[in-house]
Amino acid sequence: MKNKEESPLHRLVIKSSKKVEELMYSILKDYIVLDDDNHEVILLETARSLNAEKKILLLLLGYKAMEILGWIDDSSLTPREIAKRVGVNYNTVRSALSKLHQRGMVSKTSRGMYKVELSRILEISSMFKRGEESYE
Repeated sequence: MKNKEESPLHRLVIKSSKKVEELMYSILKDYIVLDDDNHEVILLETARSLNAEKKILLLLLGYKAMEILGWIDDSSLTPREIAKRVGVNYNTVRSALSKLHQRGMVSKTSRGMYKVELSRILEISSMFKRGEESYE
């Protein structure tokens, strides 16, 4: 059997977790900070003008970042928690979560909580790079 190190395909191998973390950072750096003392995501002033879907994605990505950092065990949040933390009406949050779930950007747990799907990080990243306000 050929040694994997000798294969030219080896040059294609990356540490996917590092790439995901870099993409997460590139999305989040302008919009949030992570509160180490309280393990909270704080949306910055720059996030205020974003639509509900983007605010929700930023919040859930922030909680996923804290999970990756080992600060919390589970990055899932209820729609009520999301509404409170992003300062958006509960019904608006429910509608936005439904749209994000339909597009596969977030998943819904058996407990009715939501979390971001990191398998869609490239699509999420492109939403913020293009400056789109909505998919509507």
